[in-house]
Amino acid sequence: MHENTLCLHKEFLQKKTRFIYVKKLGLLIYLRSKEFSCMRFYCFLGTFLFLAACGTEKIENFDAEQWKKDTKGCKSQRLILAEILEKQKEKLMGLSQSQIVNLLGKPDAQELLKRNAKTFTYYLSEGLQCGKGSQEGVALIIHFGALNYVSEISRSSYQ
Repeated sequence: MHENTLCLHKEFLQKKTRFIYVKKLGLLIYLRSKEFSCMRFYCFLGTFLFLAACGTEKIENFDAEQWKKDTKGCKSQRLILAEILEKQKEKLMGLSQSQIVNLLGKPDAQELLKRNAKTFTYYLSEGLQCGKGSQEGVALIIHFGALNYVSEISRSSYQ
């Protein structure tokens, strides 16, 4: 423990004030009054975490587990699922990179562009990435702007 942090803890203890340290979030919360109960704190924390988790839109009729199991699109199951995503594209617009990764899994390829823009590529059908001949494949390209939110979704053919 850092020296200054240790002094801070001693100062809190000497004044007989209460504080709560939430290790996972790295928060040290100073409770001013003794009337502020732990129950109120945990209600506040639970509400905060619940609201933070509610940010992702639900994509109707989309099986995320099936998408994630079709690694690099070699089984071509993603091709059907991509149509569901494209019909509900407006729900994906504005999502963050981490929300997309939670929904679709780690991208098959990604590219860093100018000004911190980025693209995630998810292969949809069997192609060279599967190690089978010189077949042309299809990919779903998700573009992120400089602030790491989805700005565009497109489909592309590749060899």
